[in-house]
Amino acid sequence: MTLTPRIITGLPSGIKPRPRADFRPTEFDKAIATKGYRVYWSRAAVCPCRNNEQTDQPDPTCSLCRGYGYLYFLPDPALSASSQDAEGNPIILNEAQDGVLIWVLMTQLTQDVQVFEKFGEWVFGMARCSAQPQNRLGYRDRLVAVDSEMVWAQLIEADGTNQIQVVGAYKGGGPISKGLRYGLLVVNLLRSASTTYQQGVDFTLSEVGGINWMATPPDEGTLLTVHGYIHPQWVVMDHVHSVRDTVIAGSTPSVHTQEFRKLPVQVVATLDFLADA
Repeated sequence: MTLTPRIITGLPSGIKPRPRADFRPTEFDKAIATKGYRVYWSRAAVCPCRNNEQTDQPDPTCSLCRGYGYLYFLPDPALSASSQDAEGNPIILNEAQDGVLIWVLMTQLTQDVQVFEKFGEWVFGMARCSAQPQNRLGYRDRLVAVDSEMVWAQLIEADGTNQIQVVGAYKGGGPISKGLRYGLLVVNLLRSASTTYQQGVDFTLSEVGGINWMATPPDEGTLLTVHGYIHPQWVVMDHVHSVRDTVIAGSTPSVHTQEFRKLPVQVVATLDFLADA
């Protein structure tokens, strides 16, 4: 009986190199430069408040995630202490200091939904995103487009103060009702059931897109409808390629003589207000 293993730990004998098509990073860089979007990228982590034995649900009173279940942070801690990246590009952080400006290819922002009617795929509000190979986008990561605008409408319950602040997805342990989910760029309409408020007369917008009342604010409990423009915000919900790497072709069939290289990972992102719908 032979003790020679039957598994193959290398390449079979007699294999000769064949012409192959390798990924060209420079061509991908050119595509980003000509077709890319500027976005603030924040990594997502599961909040420690989910560590409970009863439901595994986030704590609605958590100060880290505010009941959302995920917290966001800079993709690389060194970003906050540096002014340039490895290629000499300037490092630009968002106001909250939890996101960095990068370039991302975003495709299939719209599709012919009829193609998916028979198969049941829901494509509304989705986009396919690819970043540089060094920027490994992950599940629930947040991407905020800084140059694009989209329409947003929301109901708000006035709290009687002189400001309507931008509070994000959650506030005080529950879905927002007394604050803006997004900072407003332009206000098209702000009114209650009985009164229409005019920008520059009744209110102004703060630097972060909140509402500052110039006159007497609406009474506490008054329901307001606001309509305007915001920067679209996506959340990564799926990986088209969980891992995407290759080896650069060499002159011999042995993989050990070739260069292992990371490739861009494509993800599917959803407008964040639809992510948990």
